[in-house]
Amino acid sequence: MFDISRLGQGPRPDLLVKDLEDRAKREKAEAEEAEKEKKDPAYAAKRDASKPDRKDVLAMILALAELVFPWIAGGIAIYFAVVFLISRI
Repeated sequence: MFDISRLGQGPRPDLLVKDLEDRAKREKAEAEEAEKEKKDPAYAAKRDASKPDRKDVLAMILALAELVFPWIAGGIAIYFAVVFLISRI
């Protein structure tokens, strides 16, 4: 994960050590993941099945749009109604 508290800082030794430790942990986790996949092919299939497909992501985006769009359209309609009424008075 990106740590925003380190933005704009030079290559401080303590930060470099932390980066190296984080990278080592990440590589170790990836190696363990690969080892599990080699030992148990069903594990890889189960892990792949748990990831959402492109269709699932598209469905979630469309569902969110269906929820948000009426509120945006209502806000725009109210804005134009207020501007219209103010310009008439």
